[in-house]
Amino acid sequence: MKQTNFISTLVVVAQSLVIPVAYSSVELTLGGGSDNNAFRLADKFDPRSGQFYKTTFSYRDKFDNGLYVNLKATKTGFESKMENAESDKQDLKLGFRHTFDNSNKFNFAVSGSNYDKTYISRTTGKVGTSGGKEIADRYDNRWWRLQSDYSFNLNEKHSLNLFAELLSKDYEEVDGSDSLSNLDYKQLGTGLRWFYKPAKNWRLETSFRYREREYDDKRARDNEGRSIENSELSYDYYRALVSGIWSINKHHRLVLRAYREDLEDNYSGYYDRETVNISLNWRYRWDKNNTLNTRLQYIDYRNANDLAQDESEQDEDENNSVDNQGTVFSINYQRLLWKNKDYKVNGYVKTSWYNYDAPRDIYQYQRSIVELGASVKF
Repeated sequence: MKQTNFISTLVVVAQSLVIPVAYSSVELTLGGGSDNNAFRLADKFDPRSGQFYKTTFSYRDKFDNGLYVNLKATKTGFESKMENAESDKQDLKLGFRHTFDNSNKFNFAVSGSNYDKTYISRTTGKVGTSGGKEIADRYDNRWWRLQSDYSFNLNEKHSLNLFAELLSKDYEEVDGSDSLSNLDYKQLGTGLRWFYKPAKNWRLETSFRYREREYDDKRARDNEGRSIENSELSYDYYRALVSGIWSINKHHRLVLRAYREDLEDNYSGYYDRETVNISLNWRYRWDKNNTLNTRLQYIDYRNANDLAQDESEQDEDENNSVDNQGTVFSINYQRLLWKNKDYKVNGYVKTSWYNYDAPRDIYQYQRSIVELGASVKF
């Protein structure tokens, strides 16, 4: 994996903020476990199980003038035989919040992220190649985002939130990339959320979001999948979402969330896609020291064409390269182990199961993860 100066930047920012100002929250989490299919490979590649460790550092602070900062860095390492599964991710967010008349709220933030992980092709089960050269850094990327939103109450039960964002994402340049698509893009988005709270213990949210993504130098395709000369590819995304939160009592809470997103390209529709995502979360807190969270999720991607025939179109961070549908089930148990006026220590154990089906067998996979660890929050 190729390191960047992004980590150093985050450290400098964190030091400049922590030293002169008393922090609100600093948390260090150490965990480890087993992942039986870290590369999401099909059964025919005989996926290996690997032991991993995970370290997460986070820092959050807010100031009297409305400014706030969030910093998070996560490193996941594997034993030597699975070293290509290692990853680094750093996130930074600087923002400003202001409340008008004790009800209407304004928020503005600039955020950035850096992601580094070796690209393993799901069509070969090995490090991705192009023109006979390895392209391990193909999907390493960094992005910056400007976002703002404004919330205002219509009455005691209804409120609206207007939001907009500008996103720029750049991918790593790799040797042999002349034959690959340029994945860099800029994206503009806007939308509206409506919140309805008829009672103290439950709330309903509906939202609509539109995004336009323009690639820096990527060709569109015709209905046969052929590259269109001198074209500049762009996408339009339309997403409709509905969710409900029910606090049944002091022990139980349910969250149901569902959305549909349609993607349309600006030429033939070759890249068009429909996505359906439904999830149900149940939280059980039997006392202030013990919490159990479970999550069941269903995802369905339907593409106008089989994009997987062109390996350069894949994005390893998403499952939406090809038609597929899957379920994810997770359980997360957390217990307070120690607490005093200066810090608290929580222990946790969590497990996740993935099961994806697809018309092409190389994109069918199962995966299970078990993780055990502890966090210290100051």
